[in-house]
Amino acid sequence: EVAMHIEASQTTANVLDITADSVTTANVIDVSADALTQGSAIKINDNSSNNSARDLVLIHQQHADATSATALKVISAGAATGMLLDKDFSDTNASTITGFQVDLDKTGTSTTSNTIFGVTIDVDNTTATNGTNTMTGIQVTPTLTHAADAGTPTVKGAVITATGAGNGSSVATGMELTATGADTNKGLTINCADGGQDLLIVSSADVADYFAIEVTANGATTLKTYEDGAGHGADLTMDIDGAIKIDGDGVEIENDSSSGATALLIDNDDTDEIAL
Repeated sequence: EVAMHIEASQTTANVLDITADSVTTANVIDVSADALTQGSAIKINDNSSNNSARDLVLIHQQHADATSATALKVISAGAATGMLLDKDFSDTNASTITGFQVDLDKTGTSTTSNTIFGVTIDVDNTTATNGTNTMTGIQVTPTLTHAADAGTPTVKGAVITATGAGNGSSVATGMELTATGADTNKGLTINCADGGQDLLIVSSADVADYFAIEVTANGATTLKTYEDGAGHGADLTMDIDGAIKIDGDGVEIENDSSSGATALLIDNDDTDEIAL
């Protein structure tokens, strides 16, 4: 039987109001459910069809001086999944849907040093003694397909935009990768479907101008520069502080039929050294 049942008919007043402004080290609400099997310690159900904006759960830690407080803390000791967000959305109209959103704003005209993290993920496994252990810090698997042969499905695995400012000696880095400590360290692995551009670097002046690296079967690799226009300004310049070594099965220079340039030009600026 239900131990306590509250049935309320009011529309604008709180159904349950707890004021415990004098509590310091105790819990205002303490729930213990050590015999749970498939039930829930707390369940909140909202089946309202009203389309107005509302919060099903609102946690508001509002005092700006309480910098050491944590608004929401989840401790999971035995569960294989610490937190699960299962988001479902069904609509036939144009919509913008977000599964998880973090909005962090640091305010105040501070003159001291600050370190700000939007999201921090710390994954550790240091006690395994054998077996094949695989760890992934972040994994995203976005899938976008159209149910009909129409429209333009465009999917991006990750979009990172780092915006700096001109004040001070500013530095903006889109992505920094560090791989260390293993017998074999790989900074970046790209597995792109055959025929695609494995690495594409576009010009900030014109995104239609680009440099690309393409890898096909047998490891055949093409370095490609492209200018979106009638000219041939997409030069490939190698500024090398040291020697150039080519280890392979010969060298072939193939001059494009419309290049209008010499196939091979050796320009030696060292007057007392042999050019070729």
